[in-house]
Amino acid sequence: MPASHTTFTVPIGATEHRVLGPVFSTDPTTGAIITPGQALAHGYIMPGQAEISLKLGDDDHLFISWVSDIATAGEAMATRDFSLGEASGFSMSRSRADDSSLLPARTVDWAEFRGIVEENLGGDDGLLFRGQAQPWRLRTSFHRTGRSNLHIYNSAVIVDLHRTLSAQTRHYYRIGDPDERGSFYALAQHHGFPTPLLDWTRSPYVAAYFAFRRQSPSPPPGGSARIYMFRANAWQFDHRPISYVALAPPHISQFESVMIDNSRIAPQQGLFTSTNVDDIESFIMSEKLRLGRQQSYLEALDLPWAARENIMGHLASMGITAASMFPGLDGVCEAFSWKHFRI
Repeated sequence: MPASHTTFTVPIGATEHRVLGPVFSTDPTTGAIITPGQALAHGYIMPGQAEISLKLGDDDHLFISWVSDIATAGEAMATRDFSLGEASGFSMSRSRADDSSLLPARTVDWAEFRGIVEENLGGDDGLLFRGQAQPWRLRTSFHRTGRSNLHIYNSAVIVDLHRTLSAQTRHYYRIGDPDERGSFYALAQHHGFPTPLLDWTRSPYVAAYFAFRRQSPSPPPGGSARIYMFRANAWQFDHRPISYVALAPPHISQFESVMIDNSRIAPQQGLFTSTNVDDIESFIMSEKLRLGRQQSYLEALDLPWAARENIMGHLASMGITAASMFPGLDGVCEAFSWKHFRI
């Protein structure tokens, strides 16, 4: 059965609001928007719009009610606290993505790290790795901007970027096609544009390189870089992938970008997850609890900054340098900056 979604804006400071807004139906498999007529062809009668009323009570409860144009109606009450408990079957909480990570992490040295990852690489978990300079929560570059409306992002922002970048790329990206849209997102991300993608690699050593790439050779004492290990096969077994991020249920979906105009993906052994979730860490942890899984989907290993020079030296001996990760003049110059100046 199709899912229904709507979006609307509430004026700042308002305690009551009423709005007549469009209702979007989405395909439960792909996340693609479908019209009421398309839904009807499959035997489903879906609304096209709804009148929504919101009222914020004195006790910090948000009361929501709605009536659609096909006479379906409902109401809910949501708490505005940070608890995971429910209020009349519903709960809401603000994103905690700016907070420090709550994921339990093991602090290890380089030899222990190599032993752990080599032991796990032989399994069938489909492990993906991501390196970060600090133990921040997982968050896409789009969500780090403070934005949340992915519908506007897809329909206006990406269209604007695509219009301009098409003059610079050898390939014309058909962004209406999910595969080519994903490749366009990946290209934009690798050149610094915010996207709802998160970079991962199949190599724990490439992840370590990115964790330590920009660290100062004289870091503050006690600081750590972080390597995330994501059991992608287990996650995909429990969660069907969705190819859309706007007007779709909360999801984290893995995909491999077609390597169009992007020479970095292959040497980095890179792939991506796309998501409409701001606080990825909390979402993954909550899904483990909801589904009663014994093994965690996500784990973290922290490596001390003080070991950066030793680790970068080992990675260079394995051929993992800026020159190999970033083919071209910029990568070579960065690699030689490390070789001669340790920066």
